Amino acid sequence: MPEVPVKLYIDKLLKDCRGTARSLALLSGPVKEKALRAMADRLAADEEKILAANEKDVDAVGKSFEADVMKDRMKAAVARLRMIADDVKEMVDRLRMIADLPDPVGTVTSRWERPDGLQVSRVRVPIGVIGVVSELSPLITVESIALCFKSGNLCVFRGSPEWGLTQQVIGTGLREAAEQNGVPSGAWVIIERPEKDVAVELIRAGKSLDAIIPRGGAGLRKAVIEQAKMPVLCYDGGLTQMYVDADTDLPMAQNVAINSKVQKAIAPNSLDTLLVQQVIGRQFLPPLVNRMLEEFKIEVRACPKTMALMGQMAMTGHASIIPAKEEDWHTQFQSPVLAVKMVTNMDEALAHIVAHGPCL
Repeated sequence: MPEVPVKLYIDKLLKDCRGTARSLALLSGPVKEKALRAMADRLAADEEKILAANEKDVDAVGKSFEADVMKDRMKAAVARLRMIADDVKEMVDRLRMIADLPDPVGTVTSRWERPDGLQVSRVRVPIGVIGVVSELSPLITVESIALCFKSGNLCVFRGSPEWGLTQQVIGTGLREAAEQNGVPSGAWVIIERPEKDVAVELIRAGKSLDAIIPRGGAGLRKAVIEQAKMPVLCYDGGLTQMYVDADTDLPMAQNVAINSKVQKAIAPNSLDTLLVQQVIGRQFLPPLVNRMLEEFKIEVRACPKTMALMGQMAMTGHASIIPAKEEDWHTQFQSPVLAVKMVTNMDEALAHIVAHGPCL
C-alpha cells in the first residue's frame, strides 16, 4: 500500500493536533510535574533499550558510507550519533530539572488599573501547537517535548532521521509514562517519516502551527526563517571569538579556550575562532592544539602562520590540522571544529572581529 503523500500526511497530523491542544493547555501544574517525573523514570528504566536502538542507528549510518573512500566522514558521523549511558542520564536529569520549574501557565506578570476603573492583567497562556525541526541529538528531542509540555503547548517534533530508531524507543517510553499519569493521548507528536519534504511541509504549515522552532545550525535557521509561514522562535547567528594577549596568564587562557570549545561543542556560544598574539604563538599554541586534537578530538583549521608554526614544531599525528578557508573566519561551527589565527596585536584582533563578526 503506497504511503500517503507528505502534504496530506502533515495536514492530517496537524488537524488532529489542534483538537488535542486545548485539553493539554488546561492540564494542571501538579499533573504535568508528576508526568514529567514519570517520564524521567521511564527513560532511566529503558536505558538498555535506548542504547540498543542507538547502536542500530549507528550501524545503519556506518553502512551508508563507501568503504575507505569516506572513512574520516564515516568516523565523524558515527561518533556524532553514538550514545552512551551518560547521554541517557543527561536526558533523565533534564526531564527532572524541567519538572522542578514553576508552572508558567496562568502566571500574572503585571496588573494595572485604567482611569475608568477597568483592571487589566497580563497573564501567561500557552501558544498552542509548536513545530520543532531539529538536526541535533535525542537530548534535544526530550528537552523540546518537555518544555512544550510544561508550558501547556503541543509539540510536533521532526528530528534527524539518522536517530530514527533511537527516537522511536524514547518516544514510546515518554508517551506511555505520560498517558499512565493523566496526560491525554497525543500530547506531543514525534514525526517518524524520514523524507526531507516532511520538514519543508511542516515549516510551511502556517495555518496549523502557531509557531516553529529550529534546533540546529545556521543553515537550518536560515531555511526556516526564509520559508516559515508562522512566527519563528530562535536565536540569531553570531560568532564566539577569543583573543589571547601576550600579558595573559597562559595556563588560564588555555583552560578557558578548552572549556569554551569542548564543554558543549554544539552550543551556539561555544568557541568558534581563537586569535593569539604572535609573540606567544610558539609557547601557547602547540600544547593547546595538542590537547584539542588528541584529548578532545577537535578539528583545528589554522591560518598560514599557525600551519607553519606547527610544521616547525615537528608535531606528528595532527592530521586534523588543516588550512583555514576564508569562510571559516565567519562561520558559527556548532561542532567540534575550531579556527585558529595568529595576529600581531590587539588592534589586529579587533579588526578581525569587526570584519568577520556576522556569521554565514
